[in-house]
Amino acid sequence: MPPVEKISTITEKGQVTVPKPAREALGLGYGGRVAGERQRQTASRAPSLDV
Repeated sequence: MPPVEKISTITEKGQVTVPKPAREALGLGYGGRVAGERQRQTASRAPSLDV
């Protein structure tokens, strides 16, 4: 799978829209949850796992 590089902007309310190509690549749909992780100077996103 080729890398998906898109830029999102954080709104005044602290919300972020995940671009459609990124949602499709991550298998995210309506109501999907995303966890973020900071690594050095970059951030990564992955689908959150509900336990």
